[in-house]
Amino acid sequence: MFIFFVGFLSILTQSLLIREIYYSVSSNEITTCLFLSSWLLFSGLGVFFSGKKGSFIFYLMLFAIIFPFYIFLSYNLYQLFHKLPGEIFRIRETMIIFYLIFSPLFFIIGCIFGRGLMEWKEDDLKGYIRPYILEALGDLFGGIFFSLIIIRFLNFQLRYYFVYITIFLIFILKEKKKIYLIILILLYSFPIPFIIKKSLQRDFAGYKFNNLIDTRYNRFIVREKENIKSVYIDGKLSFSYPVGFYDEMQHLPFLLKDSFENEILSIGIPSPSECLELLKEGKLTIIEQNKEIKILYPDNINWIFTDPFKAKIEDKYDFIIVNAGLPDNITSSRFFSVEFLKRMKIYLKDDGFIILKIPSSDVYIDTFTKDLDGTLLETGNSVFKYSFVFPLESGIFIFSDKEIKIDEKIMIEKLEKLKLNYLNEGFLRYIIERSQFFYERMKGNFKVSTIKEPYIFYLFLKYNSFKFKDFLLNILKIFDKIPYYLIIFFFILPFIKRNVLYNVSIVGFLGITSEIIVLFLFQSYNGTLYQYVGAIIGFFMFGVGMGGAFFEKFPRRYYLILVYIFFFFIFVYLLLPLRSINLFSASLLNLFAGFSVGLTYGCSTFITGEGKKEAAKVYFYDLIGASIGSFFTSIILIPVYGVKKTLVILIAISIAGFISRINR
Repeated sequence: MFIFFVGFLSILTQSLLIREIYYSVSSNEITTCLFLSSWLLFSGLGVFFSGKKGSFIFYLMLFAIIFPFYIFLSYNLYQLFHKLPGEIFRIRETMIIFYLIFSPLFFIIGCIFGRGLMEWKEDDLKGYIRPYILEALGDLFGGIFFSLIIIRFLNFQLRYYFVYITIFLIFILKEKKKIYLIILILLYSFPIPFIIKKSLQRDFAGYKFNNLIDTRYNRFIVREKENIKSVYIDGKLSFSYPVGFYDEMQHLPFLLKDSFENEILSIGIPSPSECLELLKEGKLTIIEQNKEIKILYPDNINWIFTDPFKAKIEDKYDFIIVNAGLPDNITSSRFFSVEFLKRMKIYLKDDGFIILKIPSSDVYIDTFTKDLDGTLLETGNSVFKYSFVFPLESGIFIFSDKEIKIDEKIMIEKLEKLKLNYLNEGFLRYIIERSQFFYERMKGNFKVSTIKEPYIFYLFLKYNSFKFKDFLLNILKIFDKIPYYLIIFFFILPFIKRNVLYNVSIVGFLGITSEIIVLFLFQSYNGTLYQYVGAIIGFFMFGVGMGGAFFEKFPRRYYLILVYIFFFFIFVYLLLPLRSINLFSASLLNLFAGFSVGLTYGCSTFITGEGKKEAAKVYFYDLIGASIGSFFTSIILIPVYGVKKTLVILIAISIAGFISRINR
């Protein structure tokens, strides 16, 4: 039974760290996959190493001792890398965090399970299948407990105590005689909430802590410097206020209408000082999921607290402004999709405008900015008849079904009534003139960004890599020149040797890529991945347990052939034009993929003929394949080839695996 709680401990630790590091290092789904890749790699090495050395209690005690240190690190990565609040972590720095700094923790997690497997009392078929099943069940319950209980009802500073409660239960089940040791460890864990609080509220680099708002969906930290407040959402700088020039730029699109009685809808939150400017143009309504953020804003704003994709709005608006942040992750990139623009079009008046903002320039537009802006322009033009762009540093893209007429005389007259300090007649004439330069630069073929294929997110990865001189750009440039069918050839060539352990690695690869694509699509359609990540991953692990249990009951050598058939149908289904992927369908797909992996584990261990002695080795190869899959899929396959071609590659690998085993 102690193995069950090892699984519970593993998924609980993983889910907590994924969520907290996501908030701490301004990361996205790509860096989350790098986390999983490192976790799988080093926990696999831990499983392999612990099969020969150490004891279960030693590894468990070691984990309990060092875990608070890693909690401290999670909240102090900016200081460790000498970064300002909200500054972007490059891929190179992210890899140092996961593959170097956090690798000992992941290694010890693997040692705990690996040694638990070796100390399991049974030596027959159950001796290597049963602990695998129990660990997977623990993963499931740990994931559900994290998503439905911990996130919803516990303050984030107290969540880590459940890691130590789980360790306590494992001690009771495994080593009652040394219970005094874990009591000392429980006492040792008491300062954790104070460590977290002090880390988040620390003043550094001239920024004074002002406020902290933690919700189910996001974490908001407000810092102040020289009377300017900056709001960081999930570790990223969302906006600063008051900033006179940027606040006044909110009026630019409104100069297209000679009215101060507009109905305005904001998707997401503008800054409080921007709201004051918008209120000069009419009535303001904000759609936002987090009720707690309301305390930062003026009282004369109408709020709708819901997911914008699920909002049922009765009114129609003159202006809809998308303030959902930049498309630097899957969550925000869905607000730049065809599907979202079509949905918002329903709530626009016939002569209404929708406004989106993305990096641009009034002087020089490089290739990466051109691709980014061109994709947004192409996406908007596929839904609306007309468009106009004010090419500022943060470009203002305006779309409408009514012809957008630029009448400088009317715009200047309205501008004079506003009596602004920065937005004046001279600047207005200049930026209108520069818009002609912008459209001349936008000649070319651009793709339309959708929810299922968020090209704008892929392009923003390149834009950010170029801007911050990240080595990821070099990787993307290399694979941009490699046709996807050569990637297929690279993976299917080793099938010629028909090595069982290569098949194990490939199944691990297919399993994690299936899971990653499901996570990507779930985030694209829902935007709540980091609330339910524990449950979704937990169902994958539960499927692993079910596959192991099925093999224990009906052991057959030919199941490895069926595994490739299962994956083939999973990838074909994901390739279909799906309307949505909800929590139920995501969990079911992961359950099915996990079942295939679990079946492979039992079947491959059985084929090698070494039983329990070979189990850790098979598990290691499975995790190595999964680690490579997580890295390769998130860094190369999806950003370079997109979801559809990635699925084609995976379907081809599944077919090749099936052929290699059926001729065995």
